[in-house]
Amino acid sequence: MFDSDIESGKPTDDCRSNQTLLFDNRIIDEWLSTKEAADYLSITPNALRIWVCRGKIKAYKLGNRLRFRNKDLKTFILNGGQV
Repeated sequence: MFDSDIESGKPTDDCRSNQTLLFDNRIIDEWLSTKEAADYLSITPNALRIWVCRGKIKAYKLGNRLRFRNKDLKTFILNGGQV
């Protein structure tokens, strides 16, 4: 199931369940784009999308874009890469 997703680089409908819609107004500095979050974690943006799809890391939807909380990424790293 995920092999074709990895090859195409496109998330499937199953990935949407691992994303949360973002509506509340928060300080912009606490949110990162996919590229910024991937750079922070020293991985590629595509690898980050795959992790989101697999539920390894939490992402939020803002329109059609993924956003990541600084706090969630720091917790992820402190937990040794575990949710």
